[in-house]
Amino acid sequence: MKFDQYLVDRAIEKGAELIKEKVVTLKKKGNLWQLKTTHRTYIAEIVIGADGVNSLTRKEIINPLTRKDKGLCLGYLADEMEDQDVTIKFSPYRKGFIWVIPRAENTSIGISTTEISTSHGLKKELDMFIQQNYPKIKKTSSWAALIPNVKDTKIFNTPLAGTNWALIGDAGGHVDPISGEGILYALLDGELAAQAIAENTPKYYDKMWKKTYGINLFAAIKMRKWIYKKPVLEFYCESLKYLSNIRPIFVI
Repeated sequence: MKFDQYLVDRAIEKGAELIKEKVVTLKKKGNLWQLKTTHRTYIAEIVIGADGVNSLTRKEIINPLTRKDKGLCLGYLADEMEDQDVTIKFSPYRKGFIWVIPRAENTSIGISTTEISTSHGLKKELDMFIQQNYPKIKKTSSWAALIPNVKDTKIFNTPLAGTNWALIGDAGGHVDPISGEGILYALLDGELAAQAIAENTPKYYDKMWKKTYGINLFAAIKMRKWIYKKPVLEFYCESLKYLSNIRPIFVI
């Protein structure tokens, strides 16, 4: 919440106007866009869809992400875990993992799966892990979220930008299909889309993101088919330990 608010505040400082209304319909009207909210109607020259995995913008302009190309994560914020190690435990039941990430004010402890079809028992698995390893922690809040998890690089053959529109972040499906991380891609997308718009060529954003980090995303999509096999996980974990300054504890 603090991170998101920081981004909003910075945008407003630079001249953006924040309108706290929910967009309910989006239609193309000639060379313009008509956006209806719960309060009124707006006309826009350019639309940037940054509206998440279930993006209304994406649904109206191109095909939405299907259930197959979505994953699920859920978890808790907890107190009294600040002295714990950063821990990643790979699930024996599904392609996914549990994480424990202590922070200054609280600890994030959660679980993810790369496929909604394998999400049965997800919360139970996390609760059992907590009970076995951290029975005395104090949970302060819980959450759950769908995330993009693209399974086929062909999904990105459909352009994510046109003459007066673009899809960025989760709306574009830009989340690592192995780790589920998407914040870095979202920030990069925002910068690239802004550059393309400033140069009056919004459609070139689609080429820009592919040139900037596309190879990483495409490679991860290919790797996800076998990355969760134990021998590969062991190599993957050792590599991360070597490269990371955090030195997380991995459990396979």
